[in-house]
Amino acid sequence: MPIRNVTCAANLGFSACVLLLSSLSLAQTPSAADEPKTDVREIDAPNIEEIIVYGRQPGPPMWKVSKGEHELWLFGLLIPLPEDMEWESDKVAAVLARSQEYLTIKMPEPKIPLNPIRLYQAFRLVTSMAKNPDGSLLADVLPADLYTRFIALESQYPVRDYATTRPYFAVDALHGNAVRANGLSNDPDVESRIEQLVRRNRNIRQTVIQFGPEFLDFEFLRTQGDDYLSSASNAEELACFEVSLQSIETDLDGMRARANAWALGYVDDIRYYEDYPDQTGVCLQVFASMGDVQQQLQKANAQWLQAAETALANNETTFALLTMDQLIKPDGLLEQLRARGYVIHEP
Repeated sequence: MPIRNVTCAANLGFSACVLLLSSLSLAQTPSAADEPKTDVREIDAPNIEEIIVYGRQPGPPMWKVSKGEHELWLFGLLIPLPEDMEWESDKVAAVLARSQEYLTIKMPEPKIPLNPIRLYQAFRLVTSMAKNPDGSLLADVLPADLYTRFIALESQYPVRDYATTRPYFAVDALHGNAVRANGLSNDPDVESRIEQLVRRNRNIRQTVIQFGPEFLDFEFLRTQGDDYLSSASNAEELACFEVSLQSIETDLDGMRARANAWALGYVDDIRYYEDYPDQTGVCLQVFASMGDVQQQLQKANAQWLQAAETALANNETTFALLTMDQLIKPDGLLEQLRARGYVIHEP
């Protein structure tokens, strides 16, 4: 899975990043009295009882892949992460300072206008586009069982003006509110911090493998946005809606445990919660205009592997950013490098 840009992290990042604004318009902003407390969490996971999720934390260790004297350092990004955590980046900074190349997979940045007038226009546009066609009600376009589950969760994590919102954006806002209410953030600053460190090394080459559409900007939305949204598959949108509800209903404890384990560097505890609802993978399928998502993912992964092998052949040191699942799952990119004969140094 590609790295999702911090500006469109997690829920909206995997389909239409610029429609982030519509989710912001739907999200319920809690009062100070309602702000979640994130000092101590009790997590039911092996070796984790009470975990402090704020302040400076080391984050996960890095994996090292080697070929002779050449080394490729791999760092795993996870979303969501503890909201009030400050990641200690010194070890990554040291590797980047001596690296000849930075390698990552990511989605293109959405081109959100900075002009206040255009930004307001964009906000109005995406808010309008997030509504159901013909003013249909969410209750009318959803199966009764899904709507009942949504209402039950919405009472805990309120969503503004959901009544006429199309299912994808309503459940996206609900999921984001649930994440925040549990002391987590879909928009951590880890990736942006790494990119700052990359820019410090003026001699480093950046190899960025793009995944996803490059056309997401204000002009595209203004002229073709309706066609883009109309390409959404109703069946896929309902599947996305259902798995998003399932994620909230069954995986909030898991999210907290994985986030805390990432912050403290407990890789084995992240593995313990490896099996969880694949919200990202399912919701990627909603917009047919993106084409065959699985095919694009396979292509991006193949390009990454080729770039990694080239880097190991040519560079003394390379740093790569991947999603954590690519480092721990049996068919992830790390295991594919192992299968090709490279030496893997586990953290």
